[in-house]
Amino acid sequence: MTSTTTGNSGLLGNVADLLRTAATDFADRTALISSGVARSWAELDHAVDVGTAALRGTGLDPGDRVVVSLQTGPDLIAAMFAVARAGLVAVPIGPSRDDLGDIVRRVTARGALAGQSDIPVDVVLAPAQVAAWWDSSSAPDAVSTTADPTAGGEGVALLARAATGERPVMISHRALLAAVAAIVAAPGLRLRADDRAILVLPTYHLAGWVTAFLPLCVVGAAAVIPEPPAAGTSWVETVLGTIRSQRVTVVPGAPSLYRRLRTAPGIERALASVRLLTSGAAPLDPGDFSAIRAVTGLSVWEGYGIAESSSVVSTGLMTTAARPGSVGLPVPGLKLRIVGDDGDDLNAEPIQVGAPDTAVGPAADKAADKAADKKLGFDDPAAEVGAGGEVGRIQIGGRMLFSGYWPDGSGGADEQGWFATGDLGYLDDLGELHLVDRADETVRVAGFTVYPREIEDVLTRHPYVRDAAVIGAPGRAGDGVVAVLVPLWGTHPTPSDLDDFLSARLPVFKRPQRYQLVDRLPRNEIGLIDRQAVRAMYRAGDALTADITDEAPPEIAAEVLAFTAPPIRGEVTAQDPVPAKVIADVTPEPAAPLDQLGSRLPKSVERDRRGDEDTDDDLF
Repeated sequence: MTSTTTGNSGLLGNVADLLRTAATDFADRTALISSGVARSWAELDHAVDVGTAALRGTGLDPGDRVVVSLQTGPDLIAAMFAVARAGLVAVPIGPSRDDLGDIVRRVTARGALAGQSDIPVDVVLAPAQVAAWWDSSSAPDAVSTTADPTAGGEGVALLARAATGERPVMISHRALLAAVAAIVAAPGLRLRADDRAILVLPTYHLAGWVTAFLPLCVVGAAAVIPEPPAAGTSWVETVLGTIRSQRVTVVPGAPSLYRRLRTAPGIERALASVRLLTSGAAPLDPGDFSAIRAVTGLSVWEGYGIAESSSVVSTGLMTTAARPGSVGLPVPGLKLRIVGDDGDDLNAEPIQVGAPDTAVGPAADKAADKAADKKLGFDDPAAEVGAGGEVGRIQIGGRMLFSGYWPDGSGGADEQGWFATGDLGYLDDLGELHLVDRADETVRVAGFTVYPREIEDVLTRHPYVRDAAVIGAPGRAGDGVVAVLVPLWGTHPTPSDLDDFLSARLPVFKRPQRYQLVDRLPRNEIGLIDRQAVRAMYRAGDALTADITDEAPPEIAAEVLAFTAPPIRGEVTAQDPVPAKVIADVTPEPAAPLDQLGSRLPKSVERDRRGDEDTDDDLF
């Protein structure tokens, strides 16, 4: 039997062969721990053979889409492998979705593994049927993997992001195997057979399936699945209890986990067995990074990934030290560059003609412009300069790239193998990647580019602000910046509080023109803020404010708290999808007319202290 490799050559044709190899090499080692029950790699492989036979017996054809909508647990993991081994295409989504029928129609699925029975598909296997796969008495002989319809593992293994409003992402077996090989090869990971990784990231998401679980197959390590919280017990308490009782060594998490851990009681003792903490899916707050390291002595190694790369793009585990704000270096086998609006690589060396110090062409023109700006003390905020590089669009290439968007494979890599992501970033002097924001989330204010994430980072440092989301909203003088805030429990930030705080940290064009207080921000299943939902929340709150203003003097309306219930403490999660309520709208005095702003700002000495030296006078 062919063994998996950690390089980019000799990759197996089907992702389920990762499991077959693990069952051969680590048969009796523990693969899954859930509800106090340990299952070996051989037992998992056996259950997948049963499931594969069951799926083939339903009349589904290779390449058919099968929606997988099960709770995170051993059954979901077995289902994902069985769908792949049967040559079908998995469409993993969260459990108990109200829009399951819409998703099925969007991907023209023929099958479903889900708890709902009224699904418009030909074949439905209920959770109880999937759970029965573990019964060894009904296990058939080893089932062969259905060959990919094309050579080299190019057959589609799963469709990611099918449950969002975006086009589903087609990911091949080749891409998944390349991604797993790249993750395992990261020098800072050092994954070993006696590791135990806790699955707090949902395995119906690429972050939980590809990043957290599949690499365990390569070394025969164990996955620990926490139980849902018992009555009177919080989710983070359950996670900490599981880590402690099962002697977990690796914690792949999201920023929302570390935000909760920093204030959780008993964290140092609970994490005594942990050797590695990682974070992805969203930017990690530097304060959370520092707090976790102060309490536990462990750094949180941050990474960056997107569905189009099958999971990870870059990680701090490719470096020698975890640094707040850095998402590290690209994983092995993935190429990355930062390009400007003209498509040029912003970090490429200028073309040299003749003498070494003579540069010609567009790169030289850009370098000359920047040199002139520097000499005059100006900087362009639309192309912010970090410690080493200019902000631009992140482009990636490599074997782990997706096969395009469903259904026709369009929108993939260009002829040179590059795919332009929707993210903006820059490379620092060490070549490490720093994320700035989503390209489509930036706001243009009087010709300036404003990055919402930068403003959010500043707002969350306010002693009364627990969480923040910044969006753009049209106004009489053009687009403006709006901040939707979650106040710290028992506090009520006012416009003057926030304005005073921001005036020393942000130039005037970056300061929000309007604030809105809510009890929580909407997030997706891995903790990333859902900005589309935030916009809808803001619009709803805007209408509420108009009603309040009609009944109260303007000077009072801005300070009214429309409490219908006490604010809910905690962050929204997949287990807690309650929509947020608007607490209040808090609007500051408008800034000076934006059309009076200049086109450039005097440059400050440090990127993270630029706002400290900018004043209103600097902008006119």
